[in-house]
Amino acid sequence: MKNLIPKFILKKHTEGLTSGDFTAAAMFIDISGFTAMTQSLMKNGKEGAEILTSVINDVFTPSIDAIYNFGGFISTFAGDAFTAVFPQNHELALNSAVAINKIFQEIGTRKTKFGNYDLSVKVGLSAGNVNWGIIAGEHLCSYYIRGEAVDAASKSEHHCQTGEIIADAAFLKLELADAKFTKRDESHYKFVSSPAERSKKQTEAEEAGTDFDIAPFVPQDILKLKIQGEFRDVISCFISFRDEVNLEENISHILNLTH
Repeated sequence: MKNLIPKFILKKHTEGLTSGDFTAAAMFIDISGFTAMTQSLMKNGKEGAEILTSVINDVFTPSIDAIYNFGGFISTFAGDAFTAVFPQNHELALNSAVAINKIFQEIGTRKTKFGNYDLSVKVGLSAGNVNWGIIAGEHLCSYYIRGEAVDAASKSEHHCQTGEIIADAAFLKLELADAKFTKRDESHYKFVSSPAERSKKQTEAEEAGTDFDIAPFVPQDILKLKIQGEFRDVISCFISFRDEVNLEENISHILNLTH
């Protein structure tokens, strides 16, 4: 739960800040095989949910740790994909991508009583401007982290084959010690060799952490939830806006309606 909302956002909220921007490297990670595994395990009720929870803990948790240990944070989870942002050191974003790829190579094949499942990743990298904002509703807040780096990282992932790391020209403008890439197309490049081994553990202050209150962003029903894993029928709604006229006002209204 501690990384459900980025500490970056929680800190800004505590400081009373609502928007800003910074330069960063961005990573988009798509997990192949997860949807098929979930659909298969759903047929096996509670036991299937327990197995899925175990897989998430065994594979997702070290992958998430690899992002935070290299100085990044996850800005968005979206099903079997997520976006990470590295505001401090762009080289560490590549180190994190390599570490995550290695995790899936080593433990991505999952053998269960209901079948064997192969999980792998595709990783897209870019760099550039990142914009953030906090939107307040009457009952809950939401946030966004977006910008050219985030959009371009997603586009880089579209050029990936399974198990590949693809970076664009904006990412390669950065200094990357001992990293080698081969050209994929006019603006994207495949990573082929490991960079110099460097890791950035979170600073002592970050590890000790300020206990930011996530309640303004997360419903109490979720905060009090005791179940570690289950399958539940839901209705989901995806909304996109054609332009940004009154974007924050519209999203605030949606938060209130949802509540």
